[in-house]
Amino acid sequence: MKILKYLTVVAAVVFFASCEKHTLSQEGEEWIDQNTTAELRIHYVEPLTSGAATRFDSLYINGKLNANSTNAFGVYNVLPNANKFYAAPVGNCEMKLWRKAESYTYNFTASKGKQEIFIYDVNEEPVVLNTSFPYYSTAATGNAATWGADSTAYVEFYNFLYEEYGTNKVPYNGTLQLQYQDPDTKEWHNVGEPVSFGQAGGRSKVKIVKSAGVNSGYRTISLRMLTSNNEVMKYTNSSGKEIEFTTTNTTYNGRVYMIYARGIRTSKSITAGLTVKAIH
Repeated sequence: MKILKYLTVVAAVVFFASCEKHTLSQEGEEWIDQNTTAELRIHYVEPLTSGAATRFDSLYINGKLNANSTNAFGVYNVLPNANKFYAAPVGNCEMKLWRKAESYTYNFTASKGKQEIFIYDVNEEPVVLNTSFPYYSTAATGNAATWGADSTAYVEFYNFLYEEYGTNKVPYNGTLQLQYQDPDTKEWHNVGEPVSFGQAGGRSKVKIVKSAGVNSGYRTISLRMLTSNNEVMKYTNSSGKEIEFTTTNTTYNGRVYMIYARGIRTSKSITAGLTVKAIH
């Protein structure tokens, strides 16, 4: 009987201990409070030649070192990476980037939720855009998405294309409309809305029907951009010829992509193009 009595006491202690409040955590860190925290993803889209001379060595957010030379921040790259965010308190946010002995400080308002921070010119304040739905968030509001993960990808288009970049820094004048071609019907379809420089066109569904009976669910699709005159955008290629811009991308169903126009439309050395980031 004594043994049974002691076992009952031990069981009761374990039961009440298991009812104590615990904060969920991952990898030893507490999860953030999404009602008071901004989540920031930082993109460098300035049209420069990639290399050590244009690479940032460190990144500070509100005085905290978030990246150093082990994950240096180069042209057309993203920090912390394409599917993660830095956390910062809601409100005024100071971001400082170091490149060798030079530093660049930016101040902007960090809002609740996820934001994309685009540095398009180191001497100008960055463009801050909200990350579009759907994205995973326990506190986010908005309509649930019907993913159609067996035949659909989501794409959002951003415009950071320059017309000139040198003594004169001239953003592309006009809007750009991203389109993709259905590989089966060969019809072209709009992705979101036409966008001016520094804007996003809204997340849009893209039909992806895999090209083979057994594969991981992907298709190579063609992409192009239309001007405000509804013509295929032309650019100067590396040979110095002006041609219509088209490219391809291997796109997986069930994924979310960010695609942005970048480079210089009239330059043969830093040519116009599209950068694709799979963010989910």
